[in-house]
Amino acid sequence: MSVDPILLVVRRGARRRFAALKKKTAHLDVEVIWDRRERKRRQSIGVMQREQRASDRRAQCSVSWQLADFAVSVPSESD
Repeated sequence: MSVDPILLVVRRGARRRFAALKKKTAHLDVEVIWDRRERKRRQSIGVMQREQRASDRRAQCSVSWQLADFAVSVPSESD
């Protein structure tokens, strides 16, 4: 059984943060990757649909994303 590494997703353009995380986690089972999003998706949907989707599926950004330009994704346990 293989365990997926923890992902650290770094905000686009945060080059120093990316380099520092790569260096500091080199000996750990961690993968540092760039955020691939270029823009918000689904910009053409109606206002009501957008509000409903935002409230249904979108969680608040993590504190690390807001303050330190990265987010942590821990793999879920699977049987």
